Amino acid sequence: LNSLIGVIAIAILFATRKFLFAAFDETEKTVFRSSQKVYQINRLFHLDIPFSDKDDTLLDVLLQKMEEDDTEPGTGACVYFTDLGLRIAKIKDGKITRIEVIRSIH
Repeated sequence: LNSLIGVIAIAILFATRKFLFAAFDETEKTVFRSSQKVYQINRLFHLDIPFSDKDDTLLDVLLQKMEEDDTEPGTGACVYFTDLGLRIAKIKDGKITRIEVIRSIH
C-alpha cells in the first residue's frame, strides 16, 4: 500500500510539472555570429530585436542594451527585451564572437 501511494504521489508531481510549468520550459535558442545584421535576423526568423540602423549588428544592439542596463559583458551575460533575450555565448581573445537569441514559444 505504501508503494502504491508513493507511485501515485510521483505521478502527480510529474503531471503537475508537465501541465502547469510547460510554458516556462518551451524556449527556442539560436546562436549567431556577433557580426550578423539584426535587420536580417529579424526578417529571416520573424523576430523583433530592436535596432536603430539597418546596419546594426547583434553585437551593437547587445552592447547598447548592456550599457543601458549597467551590465558587465562576460560569457553567459544576458540582456532582455519584451519577448526575447540575448546572451553572450562565446568570447574569444576578449571579443564577443557568438550571441545566443533566446525566445519563448507560446
